[in-house]
Amino acid sequence: MATVNILLKTPRKDTLAELYIRYRDGLNKIDQMARSGFRIMPQYWSNNTHTFKQGNLFNDSYTEKDQIDLKGKLKGLKDHVLNGMARLTNRGETINRKSLLNLIDQYHSKGAYKPETLLGYIDRFLKEAESGQRVHQNNKKSEKYKTSTLHSMRGFYSQMKAFQGTGQVLTFDSVTMDFYDDFVNYFLQKNYGPNTIGRNIT
Repeated sequence: MATVNILLKTPRKDTLAELYIRYRDGLNKIDQMARSGFRIMPQYWSNNTHTFKQGNLFNDSYTEKDQIDLKGKLKGLKDHVLNGMARLTNRGETINRKSLLNLIDQYHSKGAYKPETLLGYIDRFLKEAESGQRVHQNNKKSEKYKTSTLHSMRGFYSQMKAFQGTGQVLTFDSVTMDFYDDFVNYFLQKNYGPNTIGRNIT
């Protein structure tokens, strides 16, 4: 079975490091690796799991939005490479490092990545929190989300889903003061009190 993994190659500490993409097909004895075109600070990535480390602490230079965007782009690249290699294999073409480089260039030039919607992110966040895959920091310790917190998250997700059902499809770039005003007005039209509104927008 063919696989695609993302890894750091001998990164230097405290320096942006290149992420490499590795394509392997054991059946056809193929193992090729090339630069992905994306970079990350080494402390945020795990070569053991081939993904972002759990419990990353975000800051002004590396925000959660940055990680979400990069995660989406890397997933898009992996899917693009797997599908592209499958097409080449089915056509009986030779697969080598040039094949991988061509697919990477194709992905970047065509803008194959589509940003995750805000509702999609909330849904994924909730599922990861419920499964225990996503944790939060409490006094520098990683902890699972409490049942009461998960209940509040589900409530917020339902409200956002209903709000987005009014015709808006939102991404993180859509979260502006205009969005804030529209969201508050949405609750006011439902005769929600200040405390209820506050719980949903903070």
